[in-house]
Amino acid sequence: MRAAIKTVERFRHAGTALLTVAFARLALSILGFERVRSLLLRRLSVLNEPAGDARAEARARRIVDRVQRAGELLHVSCLVRALAAQILLLRSGYRSDLKIGVTKEDGHLEAHAWLVRKGRVLIGGDSSQLRRYSVLQEDADQKRVPAVHSHEN
Repeated sequence: MRAAIKTVERFRHAGTALLTVAFARLALSILGFERVRSLLLRRLSVLNEPAGDARAEARARRIVDRVQRAGELLHVSCLVRALAAQILLLRSGYRSDLKIGVTKEDGHLEAHAWLVRKGRVLIGGDSSQLRRYSVLQEDADQKRVPAVHSHEN
């Protein structure tokens, strides 16, 4: 019986991740990046994050893993994945920092989005890969910057 309950819970969490990724994609299309970010930043400003024990960090990691799998299934951009992960983390009470960076390679401008929590990259690559990007926007720096369209991952 306990195994069946765990299976149902896994399906529920996977479905939530899939719907959140689809929602993030739709919200960006309809509202645009600036409006979606302002809504999330308002929620982040009043967030009382739970204590950061090992179980809480493992839960945050599982949330991000589900979003990554849903993003691969739906073939969405790095920006959509990072936003969806931030939405689900926020719903669970966890802070995170969405970063957008750009780099120029072979004469082409390339943009990328990733999500950081407590100094650790959660989604969008690892720190060594991300060093090549100049950060344009991050949540901690709430200044306005032009909207950026990211490439597909």
